[in-house]
Amino acid sequence: MIKKYFNLFENAEIDEIWKYLNSPNWEFWHKSNTNDTNYFWHMNLEDHSFFTKDLFSKIKNHIGKNFSIDRVYANGQTFGLDGSFHTDSLDPNAYTFLYYPMRQWNVDWNGETIIIDPNDSVNYCIPIPNSAVCFPANWIHYGRSPSKKFVDLRVTIAYKLTKHD
Repeated sequence: MIKKYFNLFENAEIDEIWKYLNSPNWEFWHKSNTNDTNYFWHMNLEDHSFFTKDLFSKIKNHIGKNFSIDRVYANGQTFGLDGSFHTDSLDPNAYTFLYYPMRQWNVDWNGETIIIDPNDSVNYCIPIPNSAVCFPANWIHYGRSPSKKFVDLRVTIAYKLTKHD
């Protein structure tokens, strides 16, 4: 099941997120699949306790405390830098929690996360600022690049999680 969350963090936390995302820690050449030819920007966040402890503590309050982090990183896309359909894990206890840190978004800018559920229904998740979507990591999905009308970096923060019983 796809679950959406809104108004996750306080303004001071959002400011801290953007401060870090505007640092020169971005790397290019990330891709959804090993055989993929579509590349986009990537920033590892695993060594930053603000993301792995402070924000994750609040995330667990929303989704349930019985989750642990496997990986956490940011993806960045500009026009034409689409991801490709993929799954993040085959483990039925694995989940993807995708946070949208953008300060503003217009649906005219595209940039949706497209998720195909087991019933082959296509779900479009708009990157609403300070919101997130959580879904089983074995569901097929990809990040759509923004349109030409958006002249900045469309950013998501991906938490790869494991649910513990």
